[in-house]
Amino acid sequence: SYEFITNAISSVSIAIFGLFIAYSFYGSAYSFFQNLDLINSFVKGSPKKDFFDLAKKKIYSWSYNRGYIDIFYTRVFTLGIRGLTELTEFFDKGVIDGITNGVGLASFCIGEEVKYVGGGRISSYLFFFLCYVSMFLFFFLS
Repeated sequence: SYEFITNAISSVSIAIFGLFIAYSFYGSAYSFFQNLDLINSFVKGSPKKDFFDLAKKKIYSWSYNRGYIDIFYTRVFTLGIRGLTELTEFFDKGVIDGITNGVGLASFCIGEEVKYVGGGRISSYLFFFLCYVSMFLFFFLS
């Protein structure tokens, strides 16, 4: 019950806020304050009213002409996420797979060379293995 009330209050307050924004943009044709000339003269003459009217007009023209949520969603989320996936795909295929494939190819080539050079003795296998490992460590860690 408490959770329902908190969710309902937040939803209703968002709806009321939307109604307030719509009322501030469009106004009411049957407003009580339209007939009060004295109050209207004070409100019309204030510089704050001019600033708010200008800001309201700019926001309204932006939302009417270009401010569609679909365009914003497409540009920010869809194209942004698509660019991020292309970047991660390049990094995965180019860098990570390249390192893995390079180490595999290097170990295959080293194994083939050691197989033909070794002659069947364990001491020669160990010698060439240590030579290749030390060369690998020397080139890639320095």
